Amino acid sequence: MASDVKAGDNASHAKIKNKPTGDTVMADSNDYEFYVGSESILEGAALEINGTARIDGTLIGKVKVKHLIVGKPARVQGDIQSETADIEGTVEDSIEVDGKLTIRQTGRVRGKISYGSLETEEGAKLIGEVSTTWDADYDSESAEETESNDRLGSLVSSINDDAGGSNSDGDDLY
Repeated sequence: MASDVKAGDNASHAKIKNKPTGDTVMADSNDYEFYVGSESILEGAALEINGTARIDGTLIGKVKVKHLIVGKPARVQGDIQSETADIEGTVEDSIEVDGKLTIRQTGRVRGKISYGSLETEEGAKLIGEVSTTWDADYDSESAEETESNDRLGSLVSSINDDAGGSNSDGDDLY
């Protein structure tokens, strides 16, 4: 028998069942704004949590959270957006982390992965399309550096052309 669950101060509604007995499991809001226990399955959820969510069971759905913790026994499948994430279990489909994504030794992430910064422990697995978000300051510095390198390359080419600057092997001297 399942019923709606409210976690912390959030109006997140979903059905949670205890795997062995089918009893409803309430979120442990003492430590986290949202919690899914290791014996729980939450399916079809669309959650928006302004705080920390810890998943030790199975969650299938869409999650937007400030900080996500996926425990070692957990499996999370769906679209995930967070500021930070710490993964020990399995995450599948898509995860977008604006800040730091940490994947622990037992962590497995498969699908479309986007992060601000990445930390992986030895043994962590990432499979799929992996990309980072670029800092605007870094982009402008990178563009300036590329432009500078292009100008330098043009200058060297022009000097080589003007001076006939190549050795008997045809290699550029400058």
